[in-house]
Amino acid sequence: MVWTRVKIDQGKISERLSRLLLNDAKRTQMLDQIGEASVREIKMHFINQKSPEGVRWKVSKRAENDPSRPTMLHRLVLFNSITHKVSGGQVSAGTDEIKAGTLNFGAKKGQYGAVKDTGQPIPFGDIPARKFIGVSSQNVVRVRDIVNSFLRRQSQ
Repeated sequence: MVWTRVKIDQGKISERLSRLLLNDAKRTQMLDQIGEASVREIKMHFINQKSPEGVRWKVSKRAENDPSRPTMLHRLVLFNSITHKVSGGQVSAGTDEIKAGTLNFGAKKGQYGAVKDTGQPIPFGDIPARKFIGVSSQNVVRVRDIVNSFLRRQSQ
């Protein structure tokens, strides 16, 4: 499982004001919008083939052989598994897909042991990190805009 949590910390005054101005339903609605924006951003990392920091992913061997099927997009399983959760006054975005951690952080040959019968290492070769989970500076601005928009509407 790979998730990122968006934490809005602009000081105690801002936090108290938002609690006064937003009831639980409105706060949940705001967090849901933040989660949706985060999911869109994570999916853009796949489309752009770049990390949240803008670092281009290493092209997979399969994608080198068939450029019409970009790295980590050929089956769309991971891409379609990206979602968000709102719980306990927080929002997180990511995936429960079992391979996500390895694909996001990378893995060294044999990092997960070996196949019992053959002794072949798992994974059989190094897997480069292709970071897709994280919060870019652009998403920080989007989150701030969503929060400010909700607070403005409540104070009118």
